Amino acid sequence: MQLCIYIYTFSIIFEGTTFKYDYCMIRIHNAHTGAAIFAGLSGTTLMTSFSYLVAQFQKENFREPELLAILLRRLVPELNKKYSKIAGWNIHYAVGIAFAIIYSTLWEKNKLKASVKSGLLLGGLSGLLAIIIWKATFLLHPSPPNVEFKRYYGNLFVAHLVFGAFASIGYKIAKSNLLLPRITISTD
Repeated sequence: MQLCIYIYTFSIIFEGTTFKYDYCMIRIHNAHTGAAIFAGLSGTTLMTSFSYLVAQFQKENFREPELLAILLRRLVPELNKKYSKIAGWNIHYAVGIAFAIIYSTLWEKNKLKASVKSGLLLGGLSGLLAIIIWKATFLLHPSPPNVEFKRYYGNLFVAHLVFGAFASIGYKIAKSNLLLPRITISTD
């Protein structure tokens, strides 16, 4: 059995605020799963950073994890603000990893070559699916947040292009074993 742990950190500084992102990828036996998870973390982190920047400039709440937290809190009032935020972030990243697993399966089975171009294509398709899902969520939710829907959906589509591009880059980085530092523990 082989266990590999990758740790990757980067920071973005925006208007005096530092956003620090730490990745920890655990790979047990299956390099495909680890690469897919890293692709999902990479794509979701850069997509979310994009949405936060757009929200800042446009003075709108296009922050997917925060919108998920609001939806949860309004649906389950007993859920406090802290836990709804944690749940919103976890749901957001879980969906990103799920999309990346689908992408990486297509890349592994040679249906598409892992590239920024295929990432943009898959991101665009995911963006359309995300718009349908968010529209249905807002429509069916008893108390949806006040969002400028057309602008939000436009941002959501572009954010998924960012997701797809960076998921493909993250996938290629993970497959090439370029992540450092790397700690390897082997048991025979």
